[in-house]
Amino acid sequence: GTASKYWASAYIDTITTTSHINLPDNAELRIGGSSDFFLVHDGTDSKIHNQTGHLTIKTSTSNKDILFGGNDGGSTITALTLDMSEGGTATFSTGVIVSSSAFTFLDVVSARTSGNLGGLRFKQNTDTYQSGEVLGLHGGGFDFKTGDGTSADPTTKMTLSSAGVLGIGTTVPGAINSVTFASVGLHVKNSTLGRIITEGSNSAAF
Repeated sequence: GTASKYWASAYIDTITTTSHINLPDNAELRIGGSSDFFLVHDGTDSKIHNQTGHLTIKTSTSNKDILFGGNDGGSTITALTLDMSEGGTATFSTGVIVSSSAFTFLDVVSARTSGNLGGLRFKQNTDTYQSGEVLGLHGGGFDFKTGDGTSADPTTKMTLSSAGVLGIGTTVPGAINSVTFASVGLHVKNSTLGRIITEGSNSAAF
């Protein structure tokens, strides 16, 4: 059967139940010497409140992930997975939107002191085939890499130096305000006419 009892105040070391504990709407489950943390359902929404220190969500089981799920129009989804076997890598089920009423950035931060600092990688829905990468360089500039449809790492096809020099087919761009091409040169193709036009004191058209 069931039993109900009302206490204005009670001090209990341990509560063990074989079923559940009911709290009505707007009743708070308070934890901490000064009600530092509490859970509440206000009749519409469920809320988690932390009023002091950090709020830590942690799993202590080796290589077990943290999952954030929901209901998308009747379909159960896992919106976000934090992969503990990959150092906490975050995988979203769809896109990521960075939104702000003010000017904002999406920062890619690295402690490396040379080479590539990190960037954007484009790949198929497997860990095998990578279609391309855009990498930020230590000291400034970018590497643009493309893949070949196999498991091989993408290779650099274009480099933009910190001075604004663009190198196509080379990772060592030439002079400032110039474009450096690999030995294959520049191929301009058009169905009717392809031209290279230079402007300045010695203007020319080719």
